[in-house]
Amino acid sequence: MSDIIGDSSEPMAGKAWPFGLLGLLLFAVGVAAWRPIPVGVWHDDGVYMLVAKALAEGQGLVYAGVVDAPPAAKVPPL
Repeated sequence: MSDIIGDSSEPMAGKAWPFGLLGLLLFAVGVAAWRPIPVGVWHDDGVYMLVAKALAEGQGLVYAGVVDAPPAAKVPPL
C-alpha cells in the first residue's frame, strides 16, 4: 500500500519551497508595478472628494463641482 500512496516519512516542507519563492517573487513584482489610481476613477470617490473640499472651504455640505452647488443629500453628516 505504501507504493501507491508514497512514503509518509518524507516531509512535504522540503518540496514546498519553490512555491513559496514563486509567491514571494510574484508579490515583489506586484508591489513594483503598483501605481495608485487617481481620485474619481474608482466608483464614487470623486463625489466624496468634492463634498470634502466644499466642507474644508466652508461652503457646507454641497457638491462644489456641480453647477449651482446642490446639497449633498447622499452623504449626510454624522
